[in-house]
Amino acid sequence: MNQDCREMKVNCFEFDLHQSGSKNKNRQDHVRVNPDPDKTRYCGAEGPSDVLISSKGGNIVFKPNGDGNAGTGFACSIECMGVQSPGACSE
Repeated sequence: MNQDCREMKVNCFEFDLHQSGSKNKNRQDHVRVNPDPDKTRYCGAEGPSDVLISSKGGNIVFKPNGDGNAGTGFACSIECMGVQSPGACSE
């Protein structure tokens, strides 16, 4: 039986993005998990932990600032949470 996720949980167990001297997170290498009503941008050594996103339209976006400097990167897991059978009605 095929099952679909209702939502997904994102955890980054390795996270090291280069931080520039700018306090403006738009000007730093960062990761965003969408959709996020708070529009949190993860940078430096602090990555997403137990962030729940909808399985429909949810995504992870990496945005480099283009200065050519980099940290060691990041590694994340995505876990299916709350499955529903095909054809089941969603609320």
